[in-house]
Amino acid sequence: MLFLWKTICRQNNILDELYAIKQEKYYNAPTYNMSRSSIIEDLSELAVTVIGKKSLPVFISGFNNSQTDTAARISFKYGCSRGVFGTPFFFVNGMLLPDYGSTLDFKKWRSVIDPLFRNR
Repeated sequence: MLFLWKTICRQNNILDELYAIKQEKYYNAPTYNMSRSSIIEDLSELAVTVIGKKSLPVFISGFNNSQTDTAARISFKYGCSRGVFGTPFFFVNGMLLPDYGSTLDFKKWRSVIDPLFRNR
C-alpha cells in the first residue's frame, strides 16, 4: 500500500507540474472530444519529459489501477466535504488554515506547526 501511495503522490506531483505549464490544453473544451485513452497518451508524453521512459509504465498503470482511482475519488470527495473549491487549500490536523490562499513558505509553515508541538 505504501508503494501505491508513493506512486499516487508522485503521479500527482508530476501532473501538477505539467498541468501548471499546459493547463489551457486540458481544461474543459480542448478535451471535450478526446477519448480517455487519448488524454492519458498525451499526458504520458508530457510526463516522460519529467520522469523518464523507465518510470513511464508505472505512471501509465496508475490510470488503470482501481486503488488509485478509488484513492483519488475519496480524496476529491473529502476535499469537497471540507469546502475545497480550488487551489491552494491547506489543512493541518483536519482544520483549514484561515486566510492562506497562496503557497506558504517554510517560515509560515513553522509558525503554524511549531505551536502544535510545544507542550508535548
